[in-house]
Amino acid sequence: MERMSYKVIEEEIISVIVSGGNPEAIIELCEEYKKETSTTQCLFYYPMKACILVNNHYAARILVEQGFDVNGWDDVSGSRPIVMAAYKRRMEIVQLLVNANSDINNRDRCGYSAILHATINGDTEMVEYLIDQGATVGDKYDFRWENQFTKKSFLTAFTKNEGIIALLLQAMQNEFLQEVKMVRVKRYLYGEEENPGRYPVISGDVALVCKYIDEHPVPIVWEEIK
Repeated sequence: MERMSYKVIEEEIISVIVSGGNPEAIIELCEEYKKETSTTQCLFYYPMKACILVNNHYAARILVEQGFDVNGWDDVSGSRPIVMAAYKRRMEIVQLLVNANSDINNRDRCGYSAILHATINGDTEMVEYLIDQGATVGDKYDFRWENQFTKKSFLTAFTKNEGIIALLLQAMQNEFLQEVKMVRVKRYLYGEEENPGRYPVISGDVALVCKYIDEHPVPIVWEEIK
């Protein structure tokens, strides 16, 4: 193959993807790209964007196998592959990206994440999958000195789907309980630097402190931004 610049190679890959071209051509072009850029990882975003737009998950898999950066971004919008795939409801590509260790909480420059797009779309299956894979649903935390903990989430404001709201609220509670526990463990293990003496050290044994915390729950206030 005649030597081409990496930009030209990108355009060639996109052309093959959009036209539903053969896998061998994509692999060959990816190899040429890596030679041209002297890297073992394909850093470009636009070929994966093409896969998402035309829903070509076979080509997307090849890009991942060839070293595509699953956390790359669009220079213009700042969008990430997993964010765009969720926006376009491409479940198979979202699963592919998650399995390839894409950051499930990636956001674009506007602050949109995959789970926010799935929520807006009313895509219950996608929301449930993203939650199961560790997507963050909580937005604001407030750990008060009086041992009253609150948490807020803006996600539920973007849907009227009762099933999705139930999933989000349950995930928010599970997520927040873990956050509360971590804060309390820190307080009881080390005391509290900003309020010395209020949370005296109980023990240096983390397991013992966790047991104490489990046996002494504190008030939890769930707040949902409307």
